[in-house]
Amino acid sequence: MVGRGTCCGRDREAASRVVRALTAAALLVMFGSALTGCGGGNTYNSEPTWSPDGSKIAFVRKDGIYVMNADGSGQRRLTDAGGGPAWSPDGSKIAFGIALPHPPGMA
Repeated sequence: MVGRGTCCGRDREAASRVVRALTAAALLVMFGSALTGCGGGNTYNSEPTWSPDGSKIAFVRKDGIYVMNADGSGQRRLTDAGGGPAWSPDGSKIAFGIALPHPPGMA
């Protein structure tokens, strides 16, 4: 018997995350002309991630981290570097990673 809150014996939230990630990737392809129009030329967009409420998508472009509405509108750059955007549980913040240069004398 499949318990409540599961889907075919798997966690529904995990399945939902997969669907949202695939949908976000599809949106980046569908709205590619709008996305490249903001960056100029052949802009590479990657690492799409949905906000917890599904209203926004954060993604990475070579010149930083961006956020847009789920329909592809309202794009804006949040940072000028970084990658791996991750939303806070309440969707009010986005954490990200950034590579820092080594201090002088360190390998």
